[in-house]
Amino acid sequence: MENIIKGLNGFPTKDIKEEKLIQRGDIFLVDLDGLSCKISASLQTGKRPCLISSNNANNKFSTIISVIPLTSQTKASLPTHVLLGEESGLIKQSLAICEQMISIPKDFVLYKLCECSEEKMHEIDRAIKIQQGMINPKQIDLEYINKSIYMIRRSTINYERYHDDYDLIVKSTTINELKKYCYDHQIPYDLIINKTKVNYINIYKNNVMVG
Repeated sequence: MENIIKGLNGFPTKDIKEEKLIQRGDIFLVDLDGLSCKISASLQTGKRPCLISSNNANNKFSTIISVIPLTSQTKASLPTHVLLGEESGLIKQSLAICEQMISIPKDFVLYKLCECSEEKMHEIDRAIKIQQGMINPKQIDLEYINKSIYMIRRSTINYERYHDDYDLIVKSTTINELKKYCYDHQIPYDLIINKTKVNYINIYKNNVMVG
């Protein structure tokens, strides 16, 4: 883990008490040895990079924040693991271990290293949802997908006929929600949106078949 930190030349090293700015998606050096007890040998400890996962209102006003530990060690490939690297300012590739997200006092935060890229934060959000049981990427709601496709097509036809801006709002909202659903479940949006009706989706080794 030291190699990750030593390789980050040019990043600020001010104490957090001076900087006083912690933003969601920032990667800070955090002293996890301050935890009162070590529950399991599998938990990440020591001074290591951690990604800030709590919201910015909490980060500003609360004395407790949530972080996701990073590790440079090889881990099993899990849907709750997100690989971070140069795109986020890290010299050495590291895993964000989202199943180990913890709440810590701000005093444990030492200094900022870099920032997670926007694209990687989408992956972090998805991994957190999987860990919290908010989504199951293996369970596809075909009824929701088909209803969304129908709403998009109906609102398109209605706007062409009546030029009512409400139909554009419905179309835009439905598209955004369907795209988000597809992202969370690793379904190619462009593949399903051109279908009249989706009969089945089978996910196997990242291949998606739509009938």
